[in-house]
Amino acid sequence: MTIKPLRTPIRTTDRDGKAVLLIPLANSDKLAKVFPEDYDRLIAQGYSPNWCWNVRTVKVSDWKHNTPRVARLIMNVEGPAFHVRHRDGDPLNIRRDNLIVKTVKTRQ
Repeated sequence: MTIKPLRTPIRTTDRDGKAVLLIPLANSDKLAKVFPEDYDRLIAQGYSPNWCWNVRTVKVSDWKHNTPRVARLIMNVEGPAFHVRHRDGDPLNIRRDNLIVKTVKTRQ
């Protein structure tokens, strides 16, 4: 079964000329910025095209997958040993080139 987006993503180009999608987020008037190939890959993997804004984080509105954070899905990060951070500090900019994976420092 294919889930249709509640609101259609907007295809555009970023300041640097790269193609991006602006994804309307439920629970807000905000738009998340993502590369089309990352969006298409997540949809092909069975994630919902409906995303939401939740506690300064973009999440998939998909309870069967336990509402995962989109940045973690894009960077293919699982488990508590890693954080995904945004280079520019903007949690709505989830373009792969804006995401950094950092190891969580543990106390000894």
